Amino acid sequence: MRRLKVLILPSWYPSEDNPIRGIFLKEQAEALNQYVDVAVLSVNSIRLNQPRKIIHTKRKVTNRENGLFTFKLNYVNWAPKITILSNKIYEKRLIEGYQEVIKKFGVPDLIHAHVSYPAGYGAMVLSNKFKVPYMVTEHASFFENTLMTKYSSYTKETLIKADYYSAVSSDLKNKIVKTGRKQCEVIPNFINTEKFNSTKKPKDGYNNIFNLVHVSVMKYIKGIDILLRSLHNVIYSNKYENVHLHLIGYGAEKQKYENLAEELNLQEFCTFHGRVDNNNLGNYLNSSDILIISSRSETFGVVGIEAMASGIPVIATRCGGPEDYIKDAVGILVEKESVDSLSEGIIEMIKNYDKYDASVIKKYVNDNYSTKVVCEKIIDIYQKLVLYNS
Repeated sequence: MRRLKVLILPSWYPSEDNPIRGIFLKEQAEALNQYVDVAVLSVNSIRLNQPRKIIHTKRKVTNRENGLFTFKLNYVNWAPKITILSNKIYEKRLIEGYQEVIKKFGVPDLIHAHVSYPAGYGAMVLSNKFKVPYMVTEHASFFENTLMTKYSSYTKETLIKADYYSAVSSDLKNKIVKTGRKQCEVIPNFINTEKFNSTKKPKDGYNNIFNLVHVSVMKYIKGIDILLRSLHNVIYSNKYENVHLHLIGYGAEKQKYENLAEELNLQEFCTFHGRVDNNNLGNYLNSSDILIISSRSETFGVVGIEAMASGIPVIATRCGGPEDYIKDAVGILVEKESVDSLSEGIIEMIKNYDKYDASVIKKYVNDNYSTKVVCEKIIDIYQKLVLYNS
């Protein structure tokens, strides 16, 4: 059987000015390219109030990185506040980009869009015009409060017409099913486990510092205020002073959380490391003992899988995505937006740390969230969709 050709249409993708945004979509496309021929079409709008970006951004960029063919088309959106006009501009540029792609890549057998709008909607437009089947994978935490409100007519049409739908967590799947879409399967995110496959030194109980680590974009939804207040509770109310919290990430509210840490007298007990290159994240995780996800909402929380691939147990709030993968042998679930619940979870894990076996945690990730395991599931779906529509 010949190799399938799959066009991946992301709603966001790494760029020169934001190399982190959508990095997991790029890594997934590269992984799938080992099994099928993949091309990525990234169509990006620039607003009129970004004159420097308009001047300096190339309109069309074609490259092949790690064997992955990518075509980026950048355009000026002169009507961002008028949705119907904005969509018409997007559709026109999307079709232009698609026609450029097929010149060098060929006609795809299938379009795989990520996030219902705009990419899912764009995949529907291309499918209608060029008669290519399409599937959508939903990742968006804002599916209910933005995609199904502000862009509801476009999202609903995409939901109705898609040949296949998947979501990265059960929580997100349930939200999609509530719209009336009957078919939707959970296909989790995956990681390259080899990037995190290092050997940790065994922890010597209370004689050592417990290094806690948190990785996120520093904004309200990540619950860093709850995390810092919980750390204060652990140290000053419960007298666990053998802990240190490492906060990795950047964002508009980073200074706010640094100020909060100072107010809570946590300067000696936490370090803000700022942005860390994704290729170096494994080194930080391997030097840590516990990962904490304190989010108010999370569609998946891939850093939890990355930590467990390093053999590290995870404490996560019941915020959506982590509820699918946190089991007793690999971590603890606590209530979201609760200082007391998170504090208790941290203390419980420290007290019972020796029950978490790094080899068991790693095996769990390899068996369920490795590149090979999840890619094979996706490829099976690709093949069935193409066969059904042939």
